[in-house]
Amino acid sequence: MRRWDTPSPLTGESAPASLVRRLEAELGDAGDPAPAAAADRYFDAAASLFQRLMLEGCGTRSRAIDLLAVDALVTYALQAAADDPERFDERAGAALRQFAALAH
Repeated sequence: MRRWDTPSPLTGESAPASLVRRLEAELGDAGDPAPAAAADRYFDAAASLFQRLMLEGCGTRSRAIDLLAVDALVTYALQAAADDPERFDERAGAALRQFAALAH
């Protein structure tokens, strides 16, 4: 599994411990996905959590960590998808459509 607690190559900052725990809980112990599968795994995890939040409600501060986890998973998914530039637009577009459908 990705080391969520390692500093970001972009900012040099590590994710807060509460967010690391939330990401690990969402992804489970399935192990580190192969690089080619990482984007899909992270997009799917983000969509699953987002769907639950839409059904359960996410308008309270107590759900903020869950919303941050969705954001982080989408960010990591886009970073992983960027490793395959020829398919990036396709994958990002599919994820955007998936999230738009969940929001309705």
